[in-house]
Amino acid sequence: MPQIAGFAEPICDARVKREPTACFPSLVVAGPDFDEPESDQKYAPALVAYAPNTGETVPVSPWGIVKMRTLQRSRSAARAALVLLSLVFSLAFGAGLALAAERDAGNGPTGDDLTRFDIAEWHDKLYESTNALNSPGGGSSGLRGWAMMALAMFEASNTIDRIYAPYAVSPASIPDGIDLKIASRRVAVAKAAQVVLDGLFAPPPSQPKNALAHLRRFAHASEFAIHTAAFDPASPAYVNGVALGNFVGQEMLKNRADDGHPPADTKVVNGTDWNQYQYGLPYFPDPPQSSGYTSVRPFGVAAFGLAGGDVTFVVPPLDPDSPEFKAQWEELYRYGTSNSSRSARTAETDATARFHDGNFGSQIGNTIDILASADIRQTGTDLLRIIALTAMSAHDAHASHWFWKYHYRFGRPITQYRQVPADQPNGLGVLHDDAWQPVLTTSPNPEYPSGHAARTGALTASFRKAFGENLTFRTISFSDPTAPPRTYTSFTALQDEVMISRTYGGVHWRHSGPAGRDMAQRVTDYIWSHYLQKTASADAETKEKADAK
Repeated sequence: MPQIAGFAEPICDARVKREPTACFPSLVVAGPDFDEPESDQKYAPALVAYAPNTGETVPVSPWGIVKMRTLQRSRSAARAALVLLSLVFSLAFGAGLALAAERDAGNGPTGDDLTRFDIAEWHDKLYESTNALNSPGGGSSGLRGWAMMALAMFEASNTIDRIYAPYAVSPASIPDGIDLKIASRRVAVAKAAQVVLDGLFAPPPSQPKNALAHLRRFAHASEFAIHTAAFDPASPAYVNGVALGNFVGQEMLKNRADDGHPPADTKVVNGTDWNQYQYGLPYFPDPPQSSGYTSVRPFGVAAFGLAGGDVTFVVPPLDPDSPEFKAQWEELYRYGTSNSSRSARTAETDATARFHDGNFGSQIGNTIDILASADIRQTGTDLLRIIALTAMSAHDAHASHWFWKYHYRFGRPITQYRQVPADQPNGLGVLHDDAWQPVLTTSPNPEYPSGHAARTGALTASFRKAFGENLTFRTISFSDPTAPPRTYTSFTALQDEVMISRTYGGVHWRHSGPAGRDMAQRVTDYIWSHYLQKTASADAETKEKADAK
């Protein structure tokens, strides 16, 4: 039975907390026995946090709970040191000189920068909230929310540093009452993330309110409190940080207020040829997948970095009469057939298919895992820029792939094997099978190109630019978090496994993976070369430092 952790054991929600930042002791968390090793708790299901003051429960990350005794002691000591330092300044120089000293110290207190673990924690909250919005980390809703939060966090930090060109918030637009020389970067970034996540639960008048909105806002507020626990709420660093983060977050919400999300439903014409996309069949009954997908054109939901054009182009699918398609037709049949004499399935092919099936959550989730498990040296604004560009690329590649799906309307294997004529040229009709079923459940949308390949392609292309090809990292499955985690030694290894997993699962021909991946690479190349570029003054400063060395 789950136990209840009381106030004597303050704890905090985290994915992998190697460098935890703060504890929020006012929560009581229901979950597994907290005397168990952390590794045994990592995939604890159905955890909730209980707020004694309100009597409400809050969904907590499925990735684990970590004790914070050491953290509390270190934070308490840090707060005591800050108080003592403030008293010394007050007695020696007066309040005016103390304020000047804080300005000259450079953008907030020591440790004001964000680590990869801090950024991972906000992504954890994002993942939970996009699930609460019924868009589990991917799709047009989840990736839109990711790009909005990541850009807001970047803008809040970069407005202080002014290292890179802004996305939507120019330095000149900052209200005069916000002092950027004093504002804490940590506070500003946390507040910007909180404001955007709260804003995702403020639907337009045409949409119903989300029943979990109040609880999710409580979870966002809790995370903000954790990240800013070392600050005196009355200090100039905190006050100006909150003001800056709130302004940036609100500006990002305004920037996306009329972006076409959620797009309206449009009617999808059902295919008539055996190899076209069809739905509403006895064995494939669902209508085209959820609201808006059928009307995503570059861009029904506005892109973050593209305006359509050749960069998004996807070559047509293979001709069914071609030898190349026949080879893929025969290959995939063996991963879905019930005829054991023809089957090529193994325990590993099935495990690989199921491990990557929940790809709608994996771009945010993989980012959490990579930030937590890999040897990443970037921090602060530099790392926030990488994540923002990655989120922009993933969203825009995803939006582009939906357009091409409904442009080509190529049929899924489950319909093609059942409807191919027995006398179809190229010998495909030999494998006509009225009972053919794939390993995985087929998504109710056209087959080509692969969305898994497009979304993961943008992620891996972005991280390859930032961290290099050969980075060792570990990730869990977002279909079944109880499955053993997998370790990869390169981004190509992850990308290739995701692509082949769709063939092992019987839901995509092999050609769909490279088509989605290559389009995502072009989208990523464009976004990384056109947005958030280093400013001329920052380049000059870098050159000056290099010359000095």
